[in-house]
Amino acid sequence: DVSFHLRQLSCKYVNPSIASPDAEFGHIGRRRRVHVVESTVIVRVKDINDNAPIFNNGTIFGEVQENGPIDLSVALVRAWDADDPLEGSNAHLTYSIEKNVVEEETGNAIFKLDAQTGLLQTALCCLDRETTPSYQIQVVASDGGGLKGGGSEEVQVLGGSASEGQRIPPRR
Repeated sequence: DVSFHLRQLSCKYVNPSIASPDAEFGHIGRRRRVHVVESTVIVRVKDINDNAPIFNNGTIFGEVQENGPIDLSVALVRAWDADDPLEGSNAHLTYSIEKNVVEEETGNAIFKLDAQTGLLQTALCCLDRETTPSYQIQVVASDGGGLKGGGSEEVQVLGGSASEGQRIPPRR
């Protein structure tokens, strides 16, 4: 908010015996009054959608255990928008996967992303580290005004089964 003072005229009587004939208040013998009042005006600058969402890091890394179940949490995707969150929906973010990885046999997407929370999860079970040790997907954050910002997610599949809890690096 920006504030400044606005000066207006207000009531003030002038003694006609003191005023000269060419005074701004009129001729001798006439009583004129001038009004002086001060008022504060507050100007609020309204936000427009002039900022696209951005990811703090261009690449986000996540890990999942090999042979893990469906809905296994991989990472939390987070973006930021400089628009005013209290002014409309310009800073309200939703998340989506722009480029996903699909399972060759079925054509089903391997990952899913919660549009409101940004939680990236497995959409299929039983990822195999020996077959595919890492995945690369592209995620997008969109604000309420339609602007988009993107980032990439690299997911590494860890060795060992989910129940074993082991971290075995993939063979190169």
